[in-house]
Amino acid sequence: MQIAAHSSLRSWLFKNKGKFALATLLLAFIIGGYCISSLPPEKGVFAFDLPAGYRISEITDKNCSIVDAKGTVIGGVILTDLRAKDIRNLDSNAFAVYLNDVVYGCEYFSWAGGDFRHPLKYVSQSVTISDTQKEKKYYRVFFVKNSGVYDMWFDLDLINMDAVSEFYSIAETKQ
Repeated sequence: MQIAAHSSLRSWLFKNKGKFALATLLLAFIIGGYCISSLPPEKGVFAFDLPAGYRISEITDKNCSIVDAKGTVIGGVILTDLRAKDIRNLDSNAFAVYLNDVVYGCEYFSWAGGDFRHPLKYVSQSVTISDTQKEKKYYRVFFVKNSGVYDMWFDLDLINMDAVSEFYSIAETKQ
């Protein structure tokens, strides 16, 4: 019976080798396209609709600053090297390493939002300044835009959470 099944599979493959080759090629293109599209972009896109009284400044290929009406930098947006899976997974090692690189020795609490195709990660972060023992607090929202993972951060000494919530639409817009 096993020989007959093997023989009939072999016969089917021989008769349909063109279809089988086409299906294999299509699968390779799909997998290859997914791998290529999941690479982070080299240059960020920092075109956002900001709440009234704020503007973007100091734009580079990888980041920009968010400035209030007084000209104070209250936060910014960074194009990270993270992938969507790193913000989708609450226990991502790459995510923890990124946060420690950005603010060394920080403590953070994070929670997920969004959906599978458009993941969001919200982070409340604090670090104690060794010289003064003062605690600095930051709030971050990680989101996906044009295949890149962006880190939108705010210095909570310079902006309150009610004002930060006005920026959520930037991260929640599906790109």
